[in-house]
Order: sequence, then structure tokens, then C-alpha cells
Amino acid sequence: MASDTVLLVGKIVFVLSLYGFIYAVFRGMMAETRRSTRVPAGGKTGEARGFAPGPSRAAGTPSNAPRPVPQQPMELRPRGAGSAGASSESVTLRPAPPPAPLPGVPQPTVPVVPPAEVVSPAAVVEVTEVSPPRPSPPPPPAAESVGPSEGARLVVLTSPEASLTVGQRIDVAGTVRFGRGEENDLVLKDRFVSGRHAEVARSGSGYVLRDLGSTNGTFRNGMRIQGECPLSAGDRIGIGTSVFAFHQGA
Repeated sequence: MASDTVLLVGKIVFVLSLYGFIYAVFRGMMAETRRSTRVPAGGKTGEARGFAPGPSRAAGTPSNAPRPVPQQPMELRPRGAGSAGASSESVTLRPAPPPAPLPGVPQPTVPVVPPAEVVSPAAVVEVTEVSPPRPSPPPPPAAESVGPSEGARLVVLTSPEASLTVGQRIDVAGTVRFGRGEENDLVLKDRFVSGRHAEVARSGSGYVLRDLGSTNGTFRNGMRIQGECPLSAGDRIGIGTSVFAFHQGA
């Protein structure tokens, strides 16, 4: 029972305190409202609050006619205004009128920017770089028939010699020797050719390419040979700056 009594007394005290706080706040708000609307001696209510005096109502104008709304300036009050001992000074801010145009001075004009021209996708032409076609190397001359299947021949592909023409056929019966010397079967006056440079000789059922100790070397299909190597149909033989194609059979 004692605890219930204490709890009830506490609730009553809390409610009374809450009502007292609300009453004090409401009373302060009412005092502030009365202070702001107080009319000073020798003045009018509208002038004290910063209102400009409006035109008087004409005779015969009904009381319910709309009145012009005066322009109300902004009024700033210091914090704590209306409390005891606080200053009652206020600062009034009025909107500044727009500057009047000066006589004889042209007014600035805002330039009008035309809208950007829209280019349709159909009007855009894509330019692509076209590379010139590369010339294809000339095909090797067609093999010519020389009778029996075991016959071999050399076809001139390139040569600076005046005595040789591109496509000329040189039959290989047994051995064909190349060099600058007059004793060779095929004399080449090229300065890159040695006196006894190389030879194509029969070996069994086929033919071989043999280097005879030349200074600048003998080449088969672009590769320099050492000693001798077998030849197959279609091989290219390089001696100096001359190139020959080897063919065997029909």
C-alpha cells in the first residue's frame, strides 16, 4: 500500500509540473504578443510596426471593400527581446528599389545564341583509309616438257647477264658448272660469282647442288648450302645475283 501511495503522489506531482510548464510558456508567448503590438505615445499602431500609412477610406466605401496591402519591411530583433533587462532596439531592412536607367546610356542586351545545328546520321560520311593493293610476285614460268621423265633443266628467273633472258631454259644432261671462268658450262660475269663457283650434277636417280668453294656462297631456296645438297623439282638456286629454278621430269 505504501508503494502504491508513493507512486500515485509521484504521478500527481509530475502532471502538476507539466501543467505549470505549459502555463509558463503560454504566458510568455502572450506577453510577447502584447509587447509587439503596443502603441507608443503619440504614434499609431501601423507606424510603430513599420507599416506605411495607407490611404483613408473614402466616404461611402463599404466596410467590407478590399484594402491595399502595404509593403511590410523585414524586421530583425536581437535574441532575448521582450525579456527583462533586454534591449528593445530593432533593425528594419527595406528592399532596395531597382536602379533607374541613366539617360543616354544604352541598356545591355543579352545576345541570343542560335541553337546548334543538328546533323542527321545519314549526312555523316565515314572516310576510311584504303591502302593500295600490293603487287603480287610474278608466278614462276610453267614447266616445259623435255621428253623423257628423267630429264632435268634450269629456268632463268632473274639474271643481270646479257646472254641470259628471263624464262630461258638450260638443259642439264649430266653436269652443269657455273663460274666466271671461260672453262665453265655457264659463264656468269657477275662480280659476286667466283671463278669456279658451283655445279648441278647427276647423283643416282636425282641431282645435287654442289658448292665449289665460292667466296659469296651458293643458295638453295634462300638458304646457303655447305658442300652439297639434293635438289627437288621447284627448288630455286641462287648464284651471285642470278636465280634459277630447277625442274625434273615431264
